[in-house]
Amino acid sequence: MLSLCASVLLATFAQSEVADEPNADDAPRIDLITMGSGGAVYSMFGHGAVRVVTADGQDLAYNFGYVEMAQPHFWWRVLQGHLEARLEVTPYSELLMQYAGEDRTITGRTLAFSPAEAGEVARRLDAIAKSPSRGAYRYHHLLDNCTTRPVRLFDEVLGGALTKAGQYPVAGTYRERVLAHMRDRPWLYLAMDLAGSGMSDTPLSAWDATFMPEGVENLLDHARIHDEPFVRHTYVDYTSLNFDGKERWDWPWTKVYLFFLVPMFILTLALPSTRAALGLRGLAFGLVGVAHIAFWLGSDYEFYHQNWNLLLFPPVELALAYWSLRASTWRRRADLVGRYLQVHLAVAATLTVLVALGIIQQAIEPMLALALPMTGAAVFRTGIRALLSHPSVREDLAPAPDAGG
Repeated sequence: MLSLCASVLLATFAQSEVADEPNADDAPRIDLITMGSGGAVYSMFGHGAVRVVTADGQDLAYNFGYVEMAQPHFWWRVLQGHLEARLEVTPYSELLMQYAGEDRTITGRTLAFSPAEAGEVARRLDAIAKSPSRGAYRYHHLLDNCTTRPVRLFDEVLGGALTKAGQYPVAGTYRERVLAHMRDRPWLYLAMDLAGSGMSDTPLSAWDATFMPEGVENLLDHARIHDEPFVRHTYVDYTSLNFDGKERWDWPWTKVYLFFLVPMFILTLALPSTRAALGLRGLAFGLVGVAHIAFWLGSDYEFYHQNWNLLLFPPVELALAYWSLRASTWRRRADLVGRYLQVHLAVAATLTVLVALGIIQQAIEPMLALALPMTGAAVFRTGIRALLSHPSVREDLAPAPDAGG
């Protein structure tokens, strides 16, 4: 149904936008096209392309984010940072049909290049499209992608004017801007929040924020080039019926606290067996730590590396789980487990202070809110066990001998 609607609207939109700004100097018209979020995982963050309209009526879309999703191990390549993208050129009508068919809003911005600059942009795009590699590059979700490539090309043609125009700070960090698109996918949200290192929390300039379509739109809308607004005209060729304005108020960590932290806290304190309580906690913490190591060693993405969460969820917790759940090792290791938990609680408390003082930049507050109470409850449980097992306490608690003869 959406594809049918798009085809009906196609002639009206595409032809009217080409005709509304004639080019007396025969220079091409350059538009930045942004596509909103869609329903598929790959479309969460939106998309970008360049539209070039020539005086002879040719209307092409240049897409720097084309990837072969049918390639082997596609999602593994995504996680590793080994995904290759390249430039794809199609008639603008095909792009409009494709993204309207996915029910994704399509917005265009006609840019105020001089005739010579517009011609240079078109020439460079054509040269990349005709090159043997078609501009193939290693796709980086934060630093080099389908929206950063067009903006960098524009900036090169403008002699660095966009870079200079985008040096003012903007709200949000890489982490906050990425996670804002994931609130309706809680498992993915939590995985990315846990995996993201301190690089994800650096302050952003408007130029840095161009890794997403909304960042590019903000930069271009506020830029002045040649003493005039860089965006001459904004138009919408398709409006999503389902995805625009979607409420993303839910915070996935709330579910973790309600359905994992609270039950685990109660179990740690209430289970008859101390071994079972510590074993469950160690298993959960250790598996998270192993996932951190896997992201760090298995990916070239810098924002997975040097993660402070490894101190909160170290893989060594799996050893704690093993010692706790096996009766034979528990008898030998119980005191060691108790001392380890005390050290771990001290480390978590220290990290809390360092975050509060701004010494640690990484946003680990949600993880601290998970680790501190669970470790505190484990320390309390092992402390009570140690106290009750002390000889003097056992003697005091032992029933008094019968005084009667």
